[in-house]
Amino acid sequence: MSNAECCKRYYEKNKEAFKMRAAQWAKNHPEKRKEIQRKHGRVHDRRHQLNAKYDMSLADYQREFEKQHGVCKVCRKPEPKSRPLHIDHDHATNQFRGLLCGSCNRALGLFHDDVEVIANAVIYLNGSRGEA
Repeated sequence: MSNAECCKRYYEKNKEAFKMRAAQWAKNHPEKRKEIQRKHGRVHDRRHQLNAKYDMSLADYQREFEKQHGVCKVCRKPEPKSRPLHIDHDHATNQFRGLLCGSCNRALGLFHDDVEVIANAVIYLNGSRGEA
């Protein structure tokens, strides 16, 4: 087992303790925290989030973004200027599915990724067309 795998396994076993220590450090060092955030900006935060939550690098994200031509995989609208496309994944398997705009990502979440419910919503929308 590689060192990175050992570290990841240790972190997973002790995630809550890591989070508590990080939160306590941030609370005790507000100026240092602000300095780090200014220095690293959103790229650092995004890189950390991608790697920690999805085991994905910025380069992986960029490749997928280019593969999708910078548009949401569901509505096909371009990435909003205010936020990057969201990483959609299967919550049961943590398997990456694609990049979505915030609206589509929230919609799938509200439907609990249930294909039958989404199909019923499509039937409902198609059936209600033309009604006053």
